Amino acid sequence: MNGLENMRLRNCKQWLIEGRSPIPWKFAAIATLAIVVPPALVVALFGSGAVESLSMASFLAAMPAYFAAQYAGIAIAMVVTVVTGLAGLLSLGDPSMALVVGPVLAVMAAIGGHHGIARPCLQAMLAWTLFTSPFLQPDQPALLFGIYLAAMVWSLGVTKLFGHTFLMGEEKPQSRGYATIFGILFAVGMLISIGFGTRYFGSHGYWFSLTFVLLALPPHAQLFNRTLKRVLGTLVGAMIVIAVGKLIDATIVHVLLAIISQLFAVRFMPVSYVGATTLLTIGILEMVALSNQVSINAIAFERLGAVGAASLLAIGLVAVGVLMFHIIAPEEWRSRKLG
Repeated sequence: MNGLENMRLRNCKQWLIEGRSPIPWKFAAIATLAIVVPPALVVALFGSGAVESLSMASFLAAMPAYFAAQYAGIAIAMVVTVVTGLAGLLSLGDPSMALVVGPVLAVMAAIGGHHGIARPCLQAMLAWTLFTSPFLQPDQPALLFGIYLAAMVWSLGVTKLFGHTFLMGEEKPQSRGYATIFGILFAVGMLISIGFGTRYFGSHGYWFSLTFVLLALPPHAQLFNRTLKRVLGTLVGAMIVIAVGKLIDATIVHVLLAIISQLFAVRFMPVSYVGATTLLTIGILEMVALSNQVSINAIAFERLGAVGAASLLAIGLVAVGVLMFHIIAPEEWRSRKLG
């Protein structure tokens, strides 16, 4: 019995802690330099009133640009970031346009997957979902987009300067059949998540579509395993944020928590996906609360609800996808392993 319990405990530890080496501190510090400095500079230049819109726009450019360059280089990162920004302007403050733009971006991401650049496209779509949030105001689109482009240039400049391009290895191109089925299901999922989120999650409906895109990130073969880890990490991160929010009111503490959690999340992503998701959740929730000047507890609880709904949607669409593969391309499906 003790042997069985030890085996279960060991399996649990292996599931929680993958055991790979952490990313070097220098690497994590450069990522923080590329992503965090643009929002900080915007606040320094425009004042604290810029946090809610202009600073968030700079973050939404710097983050996907940096990670896209790691996978596909500067040129592809620039293209997907600019396209995302233009798509964001189209849907800025207009939920009806988001219902059109979201599925179109989903199809474009699937086409990118056919050419081996699905991850940069999907990471940019994570940023696009926040263009449907209440943070970004449509009253200064030219200034907002100018800051967006400047933040992208900063992020890509830092990435190029420190040689952080093409670090993640080449992404395997998807077959035309797989890309087509993924594109159809992803577009349907975006339409449902945006519409459902807007209707039932109010001003924070973007959580639903953001979570759905997060769940759609490659590798798709590990969807079920990764979904469970993302849900667990989000749950733990939200609970920590709620606890800290009840104990500490000082704004500086929450600013430091947002920055430090992002730094540690990048460093420990290879070590523990659950731990990294927990830290990312803390950072995102803290940043959202600071940007939108609303209760951190309310945002945390809304995040939990969106994660649950998006997980159910993703699993349901995967089931549909499996059925479509069995009907349309059974031989290709047998060659794939689902985790």
